[in-house]
Amino acid sequence: MRALASRLSLKFLLVALVLATVLPFTGLLAWHIARESTDARDRAHERAADLAENVASRIELKLSGMAATLDRLGRRPAVRALDSRLCDPMIAEFVLLYPEFTTLAVRDLDGGVVCSYLHNPIPRLEAGRFPWFENGRRAEGFVAGDAFLGHQTGKWVSVMTHPVRGDSEAIEGILVMPVELAALAQQVLSGVSDDLLVVVADRENRVLLRSRDQASRVGKPIPARFVERIGDRARGGFAETGIDGTRRLYAFTTVASTGWRVFAALEEDRVLADYRMDLKTG
Repeated sequence: MRALASRLSLKFLLVALVLATVLPFTGLLAWHIARESTDARDRAHERAADLAENVASRIELKLSGMAATLDRLGRRPAVRALDSRLCDPMIAEFVLLYPEFTTLAVRDLDGGVVCSYLHNPIPRLEAGRFPWFENGRRAEGFVAGDAFLGHQTGKWVSVMTHPVRGDSEAIEGILVMPVELAALAQQVLSGVSDDLLVVVADRENRVLLRSRDQASRVGKPIPARFVERIGDRARGGFAETGIDGTRRLYAFTTVASTGWRVFAALEEDRVLADYRMDLKTG
């Protein structure tokens, strides 16, 4: 009996020694793997946030250039005259020089056309059908409109507007310059790598620009759960499943001059691939 008891005691002692050695190591391994997951997410968020801010800056730069162009056009005497019999030749030539713009027009504050690049422009804009016009004619300066499907061109555009001031400097008309969103997407989203997704949403939470599938997604609403996640924050991050069923880690920021939001995302599976391999090996 004593020999048996001695052997059992030795076994318990060996088990205790093994546990005393293994358990701290196992705990350290578990902590290391968990830390790797957190670090991977943090690195992904930093990369996505940097890209979102970069795209927002590109958009601001493009819009600033458009605002300057419209401001110069609005100061031309033939534009300020608001006389359909004396249209500025630049109205007809501008779109030929810059084909990313679908038209250029001068309208009075009632929506009536004064001069236009189009040969058959809509004579008068009906209230309610053209929200960008309502916003533009109430503004003191340049306004970039939300996603809008052109009635005549059939193209998705953002309509840029700028007031036209008369001799008394009072606002008497409005310059209208729609930019094709497909062209704008190519300009501001060029260089986005294949492992990233960038989406720009307007103030109505509809897709303006997309680094993939621009043609099929433009004008469509972003998922309601994304809107809930964002709330009233100007920037931040979250993890969510997209419309394609892929879960991604998102970072977002806001284009200050327009209220548009820029989302940049990385696929969660790619971000956590190394961590999950470590977890499996551990």
